[in-house]
Amino acid sequence: MATHPSALTPLFLAILLLIASTVVATSLFATSETNPAMLYVAAGDLTGIGGFDLNSTFGRRLLQSQGYVSYDALQGDRVPCSRRSASYYNCRPDAQANHYDRGCSAITQCRR
Repeated sequence: MATHPSALTPLFLAILLLIASTVVATSLFATSETNPAMLYVAAGDLTGIGGFDLNSTFGRRLLQSQGYVSYDALQGDRVPCSRRSASYYNCRPDAQANHYDRGCSAITQCRR
């Protein structure tokens, strides 16, 4: 039983359309995964719904995409450790500050 070539044309076009739509959907998904700005555009205006959850994937990616420290983090009333000469990474009372010491070199002439 031979099939007529014109009978296969709709089937071929349907398969081609399915493949093309899969490629487009995959490329859009990959773009939004790697570009947080695309996620923000796709999410729309979030102020009308009361913000967004920072624990969500969108929130983490938005925070990672900033690339700078905000002025809020640099305010004087937000000290990492309130004890004087305490390490910023370890605020326990018995913890010693880990002073960075590269030793003596010709450039510094041991003036550290």
